[in-house]
Amino acid sequence: MTKISEIWIDADKCMRCANCLASCPVLTTAGFSAFPGPRNVMGEAPRPFEEIDATRDLFHLCTTCGHCREVCPSGINTPQAMSLLREAVAKKGYEDFYIQAAAKSTMKFKNPYTKEQIERCEWSKGFQFSKTSNILFYAGCTYSFNYPEVLKSTIDILQRADIEVQYLQEKEECCGIMLYDGGYLEEFQAQVKTNIKRFEEAGIDLLVTPCPGCYGMIKREYSKFADYNFRVQHFTEFLIELINQGKLKLKDYNATVTWHDPCHLSRKMRIFDEPRQIIESIPGLTFKEMPNTKYDSFCCGAGGAVLASRADVSIKLAKRRVSEAVNIGANIILTMCPACESILEKAIRYLAWEDMDDEDEEDFDLSDSRVKLMDLSTLISQCIA
Repeated sequence: MTKISEIWIDADKCMRCANCLASCPVLTTAGFSAFPGPRNVMGEAPRPFEEIDATRDLFHLCTTCGHCREVCPSGINTPQAMSLLREAVAKKGYEDFYIQAAAKSTMKFKNPYTKEQIERCEWSKGFQFSKTSNILFYAGCTYSFNYPEVLKSTIDILQRADIEVQYLQEKEECCGIMLYDGGYLEEFQAQVKTNIKRFEEAGIDLLVTPCPGCYGMIKREYSKFADYNFRVQHFTEFLIELINQGKLKLKDYNATVTWHDPCHLSRKMRIFDEPRQIIESIPGLTFKEMPNTKYDSFCCGAGGAVLASRADVSIKLAKRRVSEAVNIGANIILTMCPACESILEKAIRYLAWEDMDDEDEEDFDLSDSRVKLMDLSTLISQCIA
């Protein structure tokens, strides 16, 4: 694991080119007064912590989207630096209230939503899961508690392709992403060990998850703390294999759609092609790309625990992203990330309100908005012939 002392060595590579400032979604959307950008925030870090009391919140305004890393000619890993800086800030007692609450909930309830674990698997009632399959389905906290219908669509796809999976039910625990993003790295390591032990006890060869955050944590970050003997795939990787193998036949769907690249899936894990191949396999769809895609995809604003800490900043970023979809004439924004879906849905609602006359407010119906959001699993489930 990188140590905080190594950040200063990394930061010394800065060429002062300002590429990171021009690419930062928070800076370019919320303004310099809200967040002065990666280069300037990291410039604060070497100062004694008692001198940065007024600016400590800056460390919690980075969405860790990674766009700055893509455009940095020196290759400075700013998202990783932010997690380490948050750890140092938290150890000095400068904890963000909302991030702290989510982290404590993760430690106590095994999810960031202060929900009992028995509620995690309510969505799975009516489905039969294998006890011996070498494939484990990892649902994740946000899908389980906030988007249960998406999980039902996901399992429906698997069952219609005759794929059996294990599911840990209430024994499934959080991947620890809020601990990691909040700088609670010791607690994150403990969660890693607990989860890996549980996964290996299941005797699996493959773990599949629809959540990009969980996918990135388990595939990339877990390997920094412990060895494990199973593969990890995002559901889009698994799904395109099923389609290419002829295990799913898809029927026409008439709509103009675009794809929002979740930062955890695209820049962080390099999953660009699979979602687009899935979309293009659906007959009748018109697929349009937004101006900012793949490596240059615009962050939805929910990452890095910013949605928990500064929802006002998150919604500004999300409204900008939705406007991109509206401007290209898309009817549907497709994605597969519960965090993205949460904030983009809010942005669609707010933009629809802004388009309304005051006298029409009581008759507001989200279905009347110019664009709607749909999880890719939901669409595929509807398109299976």
